[in-house]
Amino acid sequence: MTHTKWIIEDSAMGLRDFADWYRFGGEGPAALIHYTGGSITWQAHQERFATEPTPIVNEFKGAWERNGTPRIDLIVSSAPPPGKEPRPEPLESYLEYVMDQLVKKLPEKPLGYGFVGYSLGGSFATYLAGVSVRARGLAVFGGAGVVEAARQIRPVLARDLSTALFRNAEDPLQDPATAAPQLPRGYNPRAMAPRAGAHPFTDYAENGTVADAFAFVMGRLR
Repeated sequence: MTHTKWIIEDSAMGLRDFADWYRFGGEGPAALIHYTGGSITWQAHQERFATEPTPIVNEFKGAWERNGTPRIDLIVSSAPPPGKEPRPEPLESYLEYVMDQLVKKLPEKPLGYGFVGYSLGGSFATYLAGVSVRARGLAVFGGAGVVEAARQIRPVLARDLSTALFRNAEDPLQDPATAAPQLPRGYNPRAMAPRAGAHPFTDYAENGTVADAFAFVMGRLR
């Protein structure tokens, strides 16, 4: 595994930002999974310029080993923190940020795309997956604003997308069984059975959801 911290001085989201790129499986063309985390404060965002998203990467590594260690790229992004001048179209701005400012830093064009999102990041991941023609997998756990983000896409451009929606039993956010039928055609969603726990990321990691979300998307990219 190799790691590079990317610093984006002027992101399409209107702030100085960062992302963490990991390569698993050696050099050469690879599929890409992009992960968007939950909402954070401005202070937490600034602190993460000097740290790595180790808990997320550890869950990804477990899924990668389970799937036979394929060559694959992982980009980890924080959900954009609230700024002084909010973007009028945050989903479109985030799409520009990921595809035009992050993906273009990769050494080769991705062989395919997968997206994973947690909490607020679920809405961004849902939008990215729907507008990416070569997206194959989408997984959201504890997702917020997923249905609303998907409905902004007319039509869904992804041609062969499968979606898994996860939620813990004590998480107050929308039940996947309710959200799945509301997603536009093209997402091909499945509502996964609820698991023990509440909304915190640590709950989703402890019950295996985070690794399973990555494994689901990774399996779609094989």
